[in-house]
Amino acid sequence: MIGKRWFLHAVLATAMTGGLFMVAGLPQVRAADKDDACHARLEATRVKLDRDISHFGSNSKQADRDRAKMAADRDWCRGHHMDWDHGTYDRDDYMRH
Repeated sequence: MIGKRWFLHAVLATAMTGGLFMVAGLPQVRAADKDDACHARLEATRVKLDRDISHFGSNSKQADRDRAKMAADRDWCRGHHMDWDHGTYDRDDYMRH
């Protein structure tokens, strides 16, 4: 009887420990997902802005709209406490004037 009880306690302790490790690692996984989401938003807007600048010019309404979208994406990233590659996404071409 004591052997069964000891085994049950060991299984329960192992399951609880495993659950604790899973929960402790979850914020790191979520943070990585947010970083990816931030990067994906900025990259998609950057590609569209580069394309519109090459097609319509740097001072076009299309490029201005894309710059506004990039500013909104930066605000979204800031609001979610995410960082981005400032050297890539904060160039003068990508900033609103």
